[in-house]
Amino acid sequence: MSSAPDILYLKDTDGDLKADEKTVLFTGFTTLVDPEGRVNNLRFGIDNWIYVSNDSQAGEIEFSRKPEGPPVSVLGTDFRFRLDRDLFEAASGATRFGQTFDVWGHRFFSQAGQHVNHVVMARRYLQRNPFLTAPKVSLHISQHDQRVFQLTPPEAWRETRTRMRQRRYKEIGMERELQSSGFFTGATGATVYTRDTFPEAYRSNLFTG
Repeated sequence: MSSAPDILYLKDTDGDLKADEKTVLFTGFTTLVDPEGRVNNLRFGIDNWIYVSNDSQAGEIEFSRKPEGPPVSVLGTDFRFRLDRDLFEAASGATRFGQTFDVWGHRFFSQAGQHVNHVVMARRYLQRNPFLTAPKVSLHISQHDQRVFQLTPPEAWRETRTRMRQRRYKEIGMERELQSSGFFTGATGATVYTRDTFPEAYRSNLFTG
């Protein structure tokens, strides 16, 4: 499980559904951001790696099984590890919360205002050639914009925050228009449906909250 700044291994040894053993596997993830931007959402891939959302936050990650080894920087990346081989490294993506895989192992993730992103290039391939420039390793692949149809008016704090941010953007000359309602800003939990409980038309579709 994740609990910034750590990733923990918890074990129930006597069957009472409570963890009796706690081991810090990895440490170094940031605690200096809001909870939704902290390390979270561990997902097991079909390549036998466990992928971890990190929202591009800075961190120098250390592995308790290799205390003498150099830490791994996760600035601008996500994270992944394999305990059966004692491997860990930065991974492509900037997942805020919610990542998923299709049946071919392709990875998708959510990031607040971008509800479906596809990782098109694994970071490990780019690191083989330090002279190669790759501006993007993931792409926002939605077929529609951020429009939603709310049943309730926006909260007062959201309207106030939007006005304050918009005023600040104008002061610094940033051409960005914010909306306090009618558009989602917190997409999470991307999930590719791969089972057979729902009708077949739902299979291999990606759902995001």
